[in-house]
Formats: sequence, structure tokens, C-alpha cells
Amino acid sequence: YGQQLVTLDLGLRRVFKWPFIIAAVSQPIIGADFLRHYGLLVDIRHGRLVDSLTKLQAQGTVQQGNNSAIKAVNGNTKFHRLLAEFPSLVEAVSTSRKLKHEGSENVVADALSRIHISTINTPSVVDFNKMAREQLKDSQLQDILAGSCPTSLVLQPLPVGQPPVTLHCDVSMDRIRPFVPKMFRRKIFNNLHTLSHPGVRASLKMVAERYVWPSMRQDVVLWARTCLQCQRAKVSRHTRSEIGKFELPSSRFEHVHIDLVGPLPPSEGFRYCLTCVDRFSKWPEAFPLVEISAEAVANTFYTGWISRFSPPLRLKTDQGTQFEASLFDALSKFLGTEKRHTTPYHPAANGQVERFHRQLKAAIMAHGNAQWTTVLPTILMGFRATWKEDLQATTAEMIYGAPIRLPGEFLCPSKPSADPVTFVGRLRETMQRLSPPTTQHHGHHTIFVSKDLATCSHVFLRTDSLKKGLQPPYEGNYKVVSRTEKVFRILRHGKEVSVNIDKLKPAYIPKELEDIPVEADVKKRVSLQPEEVPDSGHEKQRESSSRQETPTRSGRRVRFNPKYS
Repeated sequence: YGQQLVTLDLGLRRVFKWPFIIAAVSQPIIGADFLRHYGLLVDIRHGRLVDSLTKLQAQGTVQQGNNSAIKAVNGNTKFHRLLAEFPSLVEAVSTSRKLKHEGSENVVADALSRIHISTINTPSVVDFNKMAREQLKDSQLQDILAGSCPTSLVLQPLPVGQPPVTLHCDVSMDRIRPFVPKMFRRKIFNNLHTLSHPGVRASLKMVAERYVWPSMRQDVVLWARTCLQCQRAKVSRHTRSEIGKFELPSSRFEHVHIDLVGPLPPSEGFRYCLTCVDRFSKWPEAFPLVEISAEAVANTFYTGWISRFSPPLRLKTDQGTQFEASLFDALSKFLGTEKRHTTPYHPAANGQVERFHRQLKAAIMAHGNAQWTTVLPTILMGFRATWKEDLQATTAEMIYGAPIRLPGEFLCPSKPSADPVTFVGRLRETMQRLSPPTTQHHGHHTIFVSKDLATCSHVFLRTDSLKKGLQPPYEGNYKVVSRTEKVFRILRHGKEVSVNIDKLKPAYIPKELEDIPVEADVKKRVSLQPEEVPDSGHEKQRESSSRQETPTRSGRRVRFNPKYS
């Protein structure tokens, strides 16, 4: 035994000192300590050394040698018999061997690479033999051939298709266009239009380049316009109606708008706000809430607003579960208040309080105080003392008859007033002479309402909620039950709902589909061509409408399946 120091040049622009111990082996063994000491990485796959310091590479060769002469252990040890019986344990591992598997042995890859032909949707091929027989029966074609019907078409019998079939075709253009009988016209249009659902003009050009028949323009325009898939997936122009007008209140606290704000950052345990605005005087209120349950909202509205300003005649809310609960309905009936709610996803109908939310949040952020409940009273005082252009007064003057005093304002002793009875009489006369200002619209937008919305029997409903990827922007079509200038009542999933006109567009439906209810579920969408009318539509509608609504403890109305009742 002995130690030898060898200097190696591996072609990596560095000199490597290799100390090794001479032992009774036929070949020297390079251990992992040498490679780790110099930062050499072994790329077994490509058979090379990589210097981690210089990023250089040295290509090597893998040799399979016989290492059976290595005396790894003494013959007296207990492992000697094991190594003698299994010499492969100390043999060098070969890395040049590449494993290959036949494709037929990989069941998963073989199955995925062989897609069944039935899963590929291809347009149906026109049966030219049947078309040739139908041409003989078509009265329009016979009149054209007899010359009794003037036309610019030049028809000649020509062989078409494989195997060739004799068809009357138009040769007036630079291409051959077969004459299509009545029986095949809609099928021809469906085969071409359903490829990519192009527009009306593109569909007309696509059909006109390949086929011909009388009144082709009128037929293609009608069919492309009444394609339900196109109407549901495409947005031509959104409906934007004229801004509606509220009924002017005759006195203060007659018409009140309420809504909820939140969730907000926690402040003293509060995360929500109940906001209230009087339509006559624009008097704002904001009450912090810990939770927004129906009981908490009703209790806060009663103690914060009704106990101070009396019950309103009309109360405007959205369709939140808190305001639609039976508890809130019972409170409204007890107070003699008419509760009105907005249509779904149309906050503009409650714009008085929605605009107040914008000012309230901006003021809280401007204060820069995370504890927004501490600055809320100050902000409300500032709102009540702000001059209103449409009122030509402040909100406080509309309530108290005089401006409120603000912090830092110069105060002087007030003169003794007249007899209180006289002052009250004068104040009452002044308040009675107050009249509500005309509603002003501070924003303007282009108005567009399709004239067909006044006469259409069905409509498409725009989806304004959070949509998934590739979800169509419209759903429907839904039957119109009644309509006004701003609100439509439609039959949606067997239930009548009120929808604002800005969320609708007219549905152009073929006559044969007008009485067929269409389920607008995106996950279960089906193709509704004239020849593919679902038969179970009436049964589903009858089954859903026959279930009785049951109010829950929270005020929601649900329909239980009779099978589980």
C-alpha cells in the first residue's frame, strides 16, 4: 500500500491534484470525494463532466469493465459469501443503455392516440343522388327550365360529386353552383353556417359561392338572423335606454333609499355600514354594523332612522337577502311602508344611495385613518353642511331650517327670538312652501333601444355576474310575460322575474320554435335547429312550476323535491 499524487488535465482549463491510495485492485477507483472537492458534476445521461466553477464541459466515454478482481472485503467477513453469490452488487453501473418501449405496450398512450371517429364532429355530406331526385319534383326549377319564370341563372345538367351525379347547375359565374331544392336548403345552410357561425353577410357569401336557389338572399338572412347560438354568444349592441325618473316626494322623509356597504376593514369590531338617504332633502345617514343579518339590519334601521324621522311612505332597496327576508317584510307592513326593490344587477335604480357610497368611501380614504368608525361622524357632518346645487341649499337647511355650526366657526351671541309660538308658526309655513327640486341627470350616454323589443315574444338576458371562461354573454331565450317602458317581466326557469330593459335584447326565433321553452343552462346547452327540438321541455317546465314554494327561517323561498318530502 502507498499514496500517489497525480496531476490531471481534464480539458477544463484547471489543474486537478488527484491523491489516491494504491490497493490490490486491477483498476483505480475515482470516488465521490474527489468530484465534490473540485466541484465537478457528472452528467451520466450525456457521459460528460461539468465544471461548476467555469461552466466548462469535458466529454468522456463510458466503458464497461470487469471489476470482479476488486477485493472489497476480507474473506473472513460475513459479507464474503453474499458478494461471491451476487457479484453484480460491486459491478459498475452501465449508463449507455437506453430503454425503449413499443407503443402498443403503453396502454394509455395507445388509447389516447387513437381517438374514435365518432368523437369528431364533421359537417354532414349532401346526398347528391337524393338531391337529383328532388330536382325533378321541384316546381321552381321546372318553371325556370320551361322559361315561364324569368331569371338570370344559366342552368345546365352537369355531373357533380363522386361518383358523378347529373344535377342542374348554374354556370353564369366562374364556378359551378348546383340548384338546391326546397328540401335541402336549410340543411345546406346549417352545414356551412355551423362551421364558425359567421355573420349574415359572410354566411350569405359562403352559401352563394357554392349553391343557388330563388330567394336565397332572403332565406339566408332570415336563418342567420334567427340562429340561437349566434344570438346567445355574440354582442351586436347593448341596450341603453333613457334614464328613468322617480316620482317626486311631497315632503321630507317620504321616500328613503337604503343599502349596505362592506365588508370594510375591521374598526372597533364593525365591518359593515347601513346607509340611508332621504330623497327629498338628501339627508345622509350611515350606521356601523357588526353583521348584516336581517335582524341586525332591521333593528338598526328602526332605532337609527325610524325612531328619529318617522316611518317613510316608500322604501327603496336592492334585492339583498337582508331586505327580501320575511322579517323585513313584516317590519314594512307594521310601519305601513311600501317596500320597493330594484331589478337584479341594476344598481342605477337605487342611484341616490349608490352615489352616496362613492362620496363616503372617498372621504374615509382621504382621512387615511384605518379606524373609519372614529371619523364617520365627522364625515357625515361635513356632508350635511355641504351646498347642494340642485337644492340651492345645504342638507341641514332642508331639515333644520338653518345652517349647522361647524367646528372652528366664529360664534356670536344670538339675539333673543320672538315668541316661540310665532317662530314655530313661521317655520311651519316656510317648510310647507318647500317643493322638491326636479331630478337632474348629471351624466349623459348614447341611447339605443331596439325597436323589436316592443313587439318580440322572447328576449335574451345579459349575464352581468362574474362569468367563467368562454361563457356566453347572454342566456335564454326567455318568454316575455309583460313589459313597460323600463321593466320586463320574463318567464325564467318557470318563475316570473322583473328585469331592466338595459339587460335585454330581442330574440329572433324561427316560427317553429316560438312555443318551445329553452333552458339557458350553459352546462347543458343543446343545439336548437328546426330538426332538433327537445321533447321534454314542457315536462320540465310543468314539473318545476307544480312545486310549491316554502319560506325558510331566513326568508328565502325554496322548492323542495316532492320525492324527498
